[in-house]
Amino acid sequence: MNWEQIKTVLLVILVINSIFLTSRLWVTDYHYERSEEPNIEEITYGDNPELFQQVKPEKIVYHANEQIFLLRRDREVYEQVWKLFWDNIITGENFTTGNIKDKESLELTKPYFIYKFSGVSPLNLMLNGEYGLPSNYDEEYSDLLVTLDENPQIYLVDNGSQDGYPVNMSVLGFEEFEQEELEKRNLESGQEITSQDIAEIFYHTGQEYLADIEDLLGQVPDSISKEWYEILKLKSEEIHDKGYTMYLPTDKELENLDLIPQVLNFEEQNKEKLAKAFFLDLSFVRKIEERDGTTIYTDGQRGLRFYPDGGLQYNAPQTRDSIRTADSNTFLDRGGRFISLYGGWVDNLKAAQLTTPSSEFQDSTYNLTEINYLYYHHGFPILNEFLLNISMADNKLVEYFRHIPESFKKLDKEEGNLVEIQEIIKNWIAEELYDGGEELSFDIEQEQDLQVLTKELEKQILDAANKLKGLDNITLGYELQSAEGENEYYILPVWNIESGDESKNFPAWNSSRDSLY
Repeated sequence: MNWEQIKTVLLVILVINSIFLTSRLWVTDYHYERSEEPNIEEITYGDNPELFQQVKPEKIVYHANEQIFLLRRDREVYEQVWKLFWDNIITGENFTTGNIKDKESLELTKPYFIYKFSGVSPLNLMLNGEYGLPSNYDEEYSDLLVTLDENPQIYLVDNGSQDGYPVNMSVLGFEEFEQEELEKRNLESGQEITSQDIAEIFYHTGQEYLADIEDLLGQVPDSISKEWYEILKLKSEEIHDKGYTMYLPTDKELENLDLIPQVLNFEEQNKEKLAKAFFLDLSFVRKIEERDGTTIYTDGQRGLRFYPDGGLQYNAPQTRDSIRTADSNTFLDRGGRFISLYGGWVDNLKAAQLTTPSSEFQDSTYNLTEINYLYYHHGFPILNEFLLNISMADNKLVEYFRHIPESFKKLDKEEGNLVEIQEIIKNWIAEELYDGGEELSFDIEQEQDLQVLTKELEKQILDAANKLKGLDNITLGYELQSAEGENEYYILPVWNIESGDESKNFPAWNSSRDSLY
């Protein structure tokens, strides 16, 4: 039998076998079980954080008998007082906008707590939910004041206790706080920095500035000089009358605070475990190792990056889905769920910004809800970076960035002290005035030049005064910095001043190292 005949016989056998197998499929009743889903490992990073864990106050002020104490996040008494607030107010079924009465002046004789919120306030979350805002309510009054007596009184206040909105509802548990017991807990001593204090600093700093202008220009006519100082006095009085109050550590307490320059290391995640949490099945996921140490997981549409310094970033394609309305509480709950799925909740986090989509935008670019979280160390926030960010389209995760600190240690050979806030404010005012007038050059013998100079000085004083009149918050915290060209990070103490849309950090650590900041 030649080769051609052999191939013919093999072909006939294959055809007959194919016909036989096909016929069995036609005439036989086989029952096929549906194949099971791939054996996917369940990845867990703990429980979802509750809403009250995400929106804790920046601090709690305890005001008693002309004494002020500050309760911060790293203290047990803070957690106790905050949980009591949450149980009574947020979960109370009897809280509606109808409970909020017209604003009135406050005359407080009993000790009280003030819950100071910044960023996402649970009060605004609650009032913007099912019931909507009352027409007479000013949203800036988002802090909560509770008196400590047999019948606690509740007020919504803003930067102080001069006036507020009474809240007609009963609360339980606050009468149990005894002043003597609270003060035994080694609380942080606080002080009030009022608009009157700011006005005084502004007036004296302005006087020094005008005196420098006179020295620079030579002999200035008395009538012109008098006009300058009258402008300064008028603007100082306007600042004085704003009536706000900031609660800050006393100058002496600054020596006791655990707020020093520190080196930090970020958490190191198990890359494969977290990649499975995002992609579920890694059999269709490509892993890429880049030269700079970055590790990338991608399935062609979604990407997960692990950076050498411990940060991670996830991106998914964004769809053009229509906007589905949901209240802020729902979005925060979803954000908390994403955190628990992808790395786990850390109690030092706080929701600082919540941006929801607007129905006026139809393009999908604007359909994202964004939540940004600050990280607190020893009760003080890292202010210049959001170390956890979430972007979602409805309930779908679109972007996730996580860069959470894990350990801290004192910066080597770093000795110094914290700068008092009065000095910071004085330097800020001087900066606003002197920077605004650095190009002034006039001939005082020319009356026209003096008139122009007066208008310029009036504008400088007015601009600086407006920032102080609109002062929203003063915060002591940290600034995150990195060594240039290296994956080394450290945090430095700063004072942060917020006024209107402006937020500025000022070095708060005085040391011999010129290059520290």
